[in-house]
Amino acid sequence: MTQQATALNARISAIDDPPAARIAESSEKKPEQISDARLNASRERVPLHLEAVSRSFAFCIARLEPELREPIGLAYLLCRMLDTIEDSPWESVAAQDQAYEHFLRALEDPSLEFAPGAETWPWERFREGEQALFRDFDSLRELWWVQRPQVKAAIADCVRSMQKGMQGFRAAIEASAAPDLETVLSLGTLGDVNRYCFFVAGIVGEMLTRVFRSVQPNFSPRPEEAWRFGLFLQKVNILKDQEADEREGRRLVPSRKLVLHSALHDAEAAWLYIQSIPSSWPGYQLFCAWSYFLGLETLVRLAQQREGEARLATSRWETLELIAQIENELAWPEAWRERREVLMQRLRSAIGEFQEQAPQAARVPWSKLAAAYQGELTAQDLVSLASD
Repeated sequence: MTQQATALNARISAIDDPPAARIAESSEKKPEQISDARLNASRERVPLHLEAVSRSFAFCIARLEPELREPIGLAYLLCRMLDTIEDSPWESVAAQDQAYEHFLRALEDPSLEFAPGAETWPWERFREGEQALFRDFDSLRELWWVQRPQVKAAIADCVRSMQKGMQGFRAAIEASAAPDLETVLSLGTLGDVNRYCFFVAGIVGEMLTRVFRSVQPNFSPRPEEAWRFGLFLQKVNILKDQEADEREGRRLVPSRKLVLHSALHDAEAAWLYIQSIPSSWPGYQLFCAWSYFLGLETLVRLAQQREGEARLATSRWETLELIAQIENELAWPEAWRERREVLMQRLRSAIGEFQEQAPQAARVPWSKLAAAYQGELTAQDLVSLASD
């Protein structure tokens, strides 16, 4: 454990519920019994948890408008917990499934304490920040319960879809694997990649849109722009982490050039989404623009990387400089457009000409995953996910 992690953990633990605000122990505990003092103590811990698990995300969320800061920060932490369950090594598939189910039951039932049902989890394999996050589950659940109805529903749909989608991928791959072969998360086609990225990140784009619409009802980007924004960012992640993922048995990139080329299409949709955000919400504009431009910069570096060459990571100072430049350009939309065009030209040049590959049979067709999606998008909104 690093000194920084230890210090953050101590700060989180120090923000305790005021004695007068504690709720009497009861199997009939209701969310409406939560006092303002208790909720305020929980709210103070959210930015500390964000800082412990993702400093970059904590920085971006802190710049959001107050109406968006808490629900988006809370949504990120809940999704991060679910992602931890997905990525951690479990002694069996059954144990992981039990963890998934316990997480969802505990989130939706305010009378169910989280800790007793998680005693046998492999806590020693979780990072320190993630352990602290799960220890504070009950407080985060209380914050979720008191969100605006539209926000609460958006976060719940996102978490349910993410969990069901992850399980659906694993079940479909297990069913298609030969009996004598080890089952791994292996994506064989671009359709597989798109569907995987949708359940990991595309639904987050939809959720963010619904949260923003709860305070800006007239916000109406095309539905596909929202979820393709998530696909774009997740494709950057799987390309960046390809080597590490494959060492751990996750083969998420069937063809590097194929995924790079498809990310160009997703980047176009993501840009249209950013352009649709009203200028009266500069915090949300920056929140989306920072991730978009950082993603484009990373994608250019990945596309320029030669086979077998070590990846040249962006330094912290380069990242901070880019963040400052994007913020300084906020008042001049033309500057963002010019920055984007330069990056897109560099990206197209690095990828080069691309020959479409002959379609292959998907390992995980949409027909086996459609029921996992729990949100508001229609079949027409998601029609492209059904193609391979």
